Amino acid sequence: MNPETKQRIQSTFKRYHRPACLADDPLCVVRMFAQPADWEMAGLVAAVLAYGRVEQIIAALNRIFEATGKNLSAFVFSTTYGEKTTAFAGIKHRFNDSVDIALLFEGVKQAYARHGSLNKLFLSYYKENHSASASLMEFAAFFRTCARAIFGREKKSFAFLFPCPSAQSACKRLHLFLRWMVRKDDGIDLGLWKGVPASALLIPVDTHIARAARLLGLTKRSAADWTMAEEITAELRTLDPHDPIKYDFALCTAGKMGVRP
Repeated sequence: MNPETKQRIQSTFKRYHRPACLADDPLCVVRMFAQPADWEMAGLVAAVLAYGRVEQIIAALNRIFEATGKNLSAFVFSTTYGEKTTAFAGIKHRFNDSVDIALLFEGVKQAYARHGSLNKLFLSYYKENHSASASLMEFAAFFRTCARAIFGREKKSFAFLFPCPSAQSACKRLHLFLRWMVRKDDGIDLGLWKGVPASALLIPVDTHIARAARLLGLTKRSAADWTMAEEITAELRTLDPHDPIKYDFALCTAGKMGVRP
């Protein structure tokens, strides 16, 4: 990475990696909850639904969490799947309907029942193989399996929420969730998880990051896939080997600014 690119990235980080920029990010909804346990649950919901225009994402999350109430943990643990479906009736985010949302929350309930937290669920795979790709594959499969058992068959719109890394998907939303959970609480990310180092994370690649990375010369790939995420992360490690994706929020925010009037 040449000195000019390094300077541009550092300047972008300094300008945009600030809590004041969270108003245009799904994390602003997650941080409305008071309890860290609620952050973990709300973070997964917010991350897997983080597709489409950010205004639509935030509006959908606000409707969902209005239905759950402020005590998210109590809602998750004390309601049945049927009660969850009723609570979310009429709520939809693009092609994910109220049934998908209920299945998601019921999957979270089962993850806690079996492992105690989403952190421990992920670690049950990560400790075994120390591979981000394989760990994410198993983590995503857990929720697809839970949904299939509850619904009686695979629901394609739900499966979309938990893509499979083996298909070379960039898995942007799952990597976004890991960033929120693993990186230290610096006013942006939440720093809830233990046992996974920030150095092991891959950047969550979406259209904004892909565009910014190409302009900065961090990748030449046209496809926003897993390989692109690895290439961009490798370049960012030259700036900070211990926390390479700390630049993600700022680069993504700058990317949003670049495509809006």
